[in-house]
Amino acid sequence: MTGDKTIMISAALCFLLGSCTLNEENVNCYEANLFASINLLTTTKIDSTKLSCNNKDFRFFNESFICMDTTISTHFITDTISQLGKYTCSRDYPLWYAYHFFSTPFNKIELESTKLNLIIYGSEIEQKIDISEFISGGQITNIITEKDTVNWFSQDENFVVPYFSDYKSPLLSIRLGCRDGYCFATLPITESEFCYDHSL
Repeated sequence: MTGDKTIMISAALCFLLGSCTLNEENVNCYEANLFASINLLTTTKIDSTKLSCNNKDFRFFNESFICMDTTISTHFITDTISQLGKYTCSRDYPLWYAYHFFSTPFNKIELESTKLNLIIYGSEIEQKIDISEFISGGQITNIITEKDTVNWFSQDENFVVPYFSDYKSPLLSIRLGCRDGYCFATLPITESEFCYDHSL
């Protein structure tokens, strides 16, 4: 596990679960506008995806598979594909593929001045999309396949909840437009700052 990934996961657990006791001597706080949450959501199977930032590549460090469990009305289950079989997935509802990237000061991406490309690999295609204008600090940005937007924006609850407890309904997000078959929508990160205990 990389150092950046360890820091991100540790911080996520601290903020969401409130389970960490921070050691004030080792704590550094950073304004929320230095962070961005980026999610790629599609019902089309893709092999992998990554971000390219000024010719440096970053992997999406969390990959999820989401289905409607027919035993729990209108609830979605997120799990790895290998364990998805234990749920009773609705045949009338598509399987979603979700990829998540959390940009922090530690991976040194200058959100306001960096050119960001999303690269998507499929069985027969490699697609490169410039997403720079849609990504900004202090925002959760969802990138949805254009053909899936009606489905996505009709959801009452957001079934992708990476790190942030106040993750509102897709209907409340601000739609930024579409490009190259993908549409972009944002929600604000409601925390004003994130504090990290670097001794963890």
